[in-house]
Amino acid sequence: MDEKRLRWFIKQVDEDLISISTVSELLALDLETAFKYLSDLEYLGYIQKALIDDYWVVSMRGKLLIQKRTKRKFKVESMKRELLKFLKRVEQINESNEYTSRVATVVVTTQYPILEPSDGIRIKYNLLRLDLKGNERENRERRLRKRKRKVFDSYWQLISYPETAIHIFLKSRSHIINLERVSDDKIDTLSGYIAYKFDEGMSN
Repeated sequence: MDEKRLRWFIKQVDEDLISISTVSELLALDLETAFKYLSDLEYLGYIQKALIDDYWVVSMRGKLLIQKRTKRKFKVESMKRELLKFLKRVEQINESNEYTSRVATVVVTTQYPILEPSDGIRIKYNLLRLDLKGNERENRERRLRKRKRKVFDSYWQLISYPETAIHIFLKSRSHIINLERVSDDKIDTLSGYIAYKFDEGMSN
């Protein structure tokens, strides 16, 4: 496998959810070849399955590959500013009537308070499914899917897109924030700074 091409690809998708269509568009491959490329990268350990079906994320080995030459350090003020912007996006999600879930808990697993330059902020979060009445859930999901301009690679991507839309908005292509959605069970076992906790009394 061409390491130069591989490093370029990993840089493009680092911190994002990766789908077959992502690979197809970036590398100009048909969907079948794109899936084989993803499978090869997963076998070699450069990517791993995401919590959301039919998506992948860059693994630790992939991150090490693109950090071989220079490990980028972000300034303290830049990271503080980016964290504040992220938490603002969390509030926007939770105050919105567009989504079918709320961000329940946000845990910063890297050093907090942020006191010195580092390679970024690692954040994990979980979602709280809203108890919506009548056809409201179906209506919200349909509107969210209509906003996606690309074709879904699979039925599971179609089904899970309402949660994926939240992840995409939270990440907002930030190079500083390393974001991962985790299960309800795992969020309670994490060590780190709880930066946000949703008030379930406001879950409408």
